[in-house]
Amino acid sequence: MSRYRGLIDNFILIHPRFEAAVSIAQWGSLLLIDSTIVQHVLRMATDLGIPVLTVHKKIIIAAPAKATIELMLARAFRYVLKGTSNIRSVRMDWTTKGVEKEAVVVTLEKS
Repeated sequence: MSRYRGLIDNFILIHPRFEAAVSIAQWGSLLLIDSTIVQHVLRMATDLGIPVLTVHKKIIIAAPAKATIELMLARAFRYVLKGTSNIRSVRMDWTTKGVEKEAVVVTLEKS
């Protein structure tokens, strides 16, 4: 574990709200949530014929599919959490080659 301490410290510096989760067994649960969301998006995109490449928890797509993938991410997020949380919106960071990084916030409507 000590050889990863620097990575963990950097993660906490960037994401201080997750410090408590890093210190206990919730870390694996958070990774499972991320992976499950990406898996749902991959399945939906494949069903619609949208080419998708996933690398860890990142989704690489052609720019024209961005709006569709945003909706898929929001739906997958809601489905995976199944009302276990009081989260009303999802923030997605988009990186497009040659364009400044963009943060998009999608409001999750109640079903």
